[in-house]
Amino acid sequence: MEIRKASVSDMFGWLISSFKLVGKYWGTFMLAALVSLAAIFLLAFVAGLVIGLGAAGAAMGDVNSIDWQKIALMYAAILLVALILVPPFIAGWFVLTGKLADGQSASLGDLFSGYGDATRWKKLIAFGFIGAVLNIAVQGGYILICMALGIGSDDIGQFMSAQLNNDPEAMAGLSSGFWAAYAGIILIGSVLQTAFMLGFCQVALTDTGAVDSVKDGIAATLKNLGSLLLFMLAMLLVVIAAALVIALLAGLLIAAISMLNSNIALALGAVLYILLLLFIYPLMFSFQYLFWRDVLGGGGKPATVSDSEVLI
Repeated sequence: MEIRKASVSDMFGWLISSFKLVGKYWGTFMLAALVSLAAIFLLAFVAGLVIGLGAAGAAMGDVNSIDWQKIALMYAAILLVALILVPPFIAGWFVLTGKLADGQSASLGDLFSGYGDATRWKKLIAFGFIGAVLNIAVQGGYILICMALGIGSDDIGQFMSAQLNNDPEAMAGLSSGFWAAYAGIILIGSVLQTAFMLGFCQVALTDTGAVDSVKDGIAATLKNLGSLLLFMLAMLLVVIAAALVIALLAGLLIAAISMLNSNIALALGAVLYILLLLFIYPLMFSFQYLFWRDVLGGGGKPATVSDSEVLI
């Protein structure tokens, strides 16, 4: 299988093409993103309800009376359910995006095409499991190395406390070593996500097996690692600048409306946040699909999806 090398300009080209693709099919993409958000909120609600009910027998404020083993088992069961249900849905996103990008007819039902074939479903679950294990192993190994070297390990407790208490002063007091280690976690996580998503495209859109798709995603990421890191650095600066501008404009708008009615301002903030999420999902999947198509596409036979496999 040939793995092609891309430049930074190619990656910015994919980003521009992603905006164009989402703009051209914004109705279909927005509906798909809305379904995705609804599914995420439903899973989160069920998970919170199950775990909350598990701790409901504890006396108010008495942490020692909570059966943490039971909570852990419930959490593990929820993760198992997510591992079974989520991979076909992600694959459906790539099927939908691929059809739209290639000018084929597509519908919201393509999101659920991964559930129509038991063999394909098992392959997607296997890929998701392997990817999750690799992520945990690499990230966990990195954290253990940092702790063994004493890099930022003394600040972990302070960081967790600052997060829980929303204490910016405590966050500012963290050492440079901790922030360096934290930046490393973000960097490693971003590279792993790229490899994982490239492999996901491979397993979802071709007949390649789960293990080979993982290998292909990692190989393609490593071959394009230099360009990817430069692109990520440039995008970080762009995102920070854009976030500052958007946050400033949104903040001024919400502040102006809050002077009239605070409830309307709160509702507007929630709407803007949801709209941002609805736009980010299609952009992310479009970019990852174009990345895969130009770097790995053609490395396996296309996976056929019959009309009987579409559930809606």
